[in-house]
Amino acid sequence: EVLDNIEKYGLLSPLQVVSTLSSCPTATLGVVRDYLLRTFGAEERAMEEDRKVIEQYRADSEKIREKLKKLNQSTFVFQSTKCSACNQALDIPSVHFLCGHGYHQHCFQSYSDSDKDCPACAPENKKILD
Repeated sequence: EVLDNIEKYGLLSPLQVVSTLSSCPTATLGVVRDYLLRTFGAEERAMEEDRKVIEQYRADSEKIREKLKKLNQSTFVFQSTKCSACNQALDIPSVHFLCGHGYHQHCFQSYSDSDKDCPACAPENKKILD
């Protein structure tokens, strides 16, 4: 029961549990065996999930590197015809971003928190950076 509460609330690390029980003459490895197997199994699953996330980040980073390489080596034609804020036809002056979004200058100034970031992409970019 004590081990269940330690496991449930994460009160001690497995090493602390083994260290604490090693000083108890009646405690045997059989007492903590199931606890250790569950704990190590959960840690193994968490590490596997982390490996998958890391691999996804690597793949995403490689795609971004390729996109940056392409942008540095070629020209980019802005083809947005509607303002991403008001959805009206774009006219000059307008502001365009490499993500493909375009804004009337007055819409961009009223819609954007930053002069450097696309207002539509900024929330997602902020999540990635955090």
